[in-house]
Amino acid sequence: MMYMFGMLYHILAFAFVVVIVGGLFVLLYFVVKKAVRDGMMEANAELHKDPQQSASEHGNADYRTAKENAAEQKREGL
Repeated sequence: MMYMFGMLYHILAFAFVVVIVGGLFVLLYFVVKKAVRDGMMEANAELHKDPQQSASEHGNADYRTAKENAAEQKREGL
């Protein structure tokens, strides 16, 4: 009789551990899913910005190439 209760205890303890670990994996799945979705939305928003707004956010309102800037400076005699 005592053997059955010991066996039942081990089965219940194992089931409890399986439920806890499974719940953690489900939680991890949803956290990763949300992080990926947020990252994709942010990347999509970055792709669809106009170049002037994107350049001004990076601290460079002048979004011409370095070659164009050098040509203008040469014309101005700097």
